[in-house]
Amino acid sequence: MSCQLRAVPICFFYLIFWIARLLLPLNTNILLAIKKLLSDGVYVEKININEKESKGKTSLK
Repeated sequence: MSCQLRAVPICFFYLIFWIARLLLPLNTNILLAIKKLLSDGVYVEKININEKESKGKTSLK
């Protein structure tokens, strides 16, 4: 129990530390890079969905 009770505040401060780092203006480049990666991933998924839809339409013909 004592180990688990000690781990909780460490995890809590670790989360606060990461949130603070993400909110720092110095890390806007990192945030932009993450957003770009996420948007690229979404874009790739949309392309894959469109390809599947077009293949489905051609097979229906």
